[in-house]
Amino acid sequence: MDDDNVLNTLIEFHKNNQWKNILNYKKNCPVINFDWAKLLWAWPDETSLYFIKRNCRKFKLKCVTSIGCGSGLFEYLLQQCTGLTVKGIEIDQKWWESLYSPYQFLNLSFTDIDVIPKISHETALMFCYFNDKSSFQEYVKNYSGNLVIIIGPGKDGDTVTNPTPFSPDFGETNTSWTLIDSQQISESKDFIAIYNRNS
Repeated sequence: MDDDNVLNTLIEFHKNNQWKNILNYKKNCPVINFDWAKLLWAWPDETSLYFIKRNCRKFKLKCVTSIGCGSGLFEYLLQQCTGLTVKGIEIDQKWWESLYSPYQFLNLSFTDIDVIPKISHETALMFCYFNDKSSFQEYVKNYSGNLVIIIGPGKDGDTVTNPTPFSPDFGETNTSWTLIDSQQISESKDFIAIYNRNS
């Protein structure tokens, strides 16, 4: 099975809303050298998705806003598995609506690269393999809520993100943030870190 067939299989699962098939596909996929980062950097399992839901529910949140979500595959799986409402935000709307863009598993919302939208306190703010420190800080500054989710490599990971799950730089804000929970994603080198705004 080649790369195109892998993607076409996942797209077919998505069109039929067979999210569990997508979730389980990677471990059963015969293509060993497929570049999974084309679709998403962190491949979740149900345990990690429910971990996010559990932390959201602690703060009575039913929504997650994911910044720089790419194809939205992680976000789609989170939404379908947990029942949370998940919104994905990207920049460069023309690219994502062009013939050259990758398949989108989630309906995306768009913002201009120079315009950081206000993010409601009624949603958790999520960064999955984000890699732009200044934009991260601006999004946090414009976020009125109390829960930030950071997904990325642990200390032994082979990739680089900014913010990192365990030592993010929240920048100059009027409040500080505390790590309240974390979990490794299955047997990967990826971690989910949950931060709460100090009152």
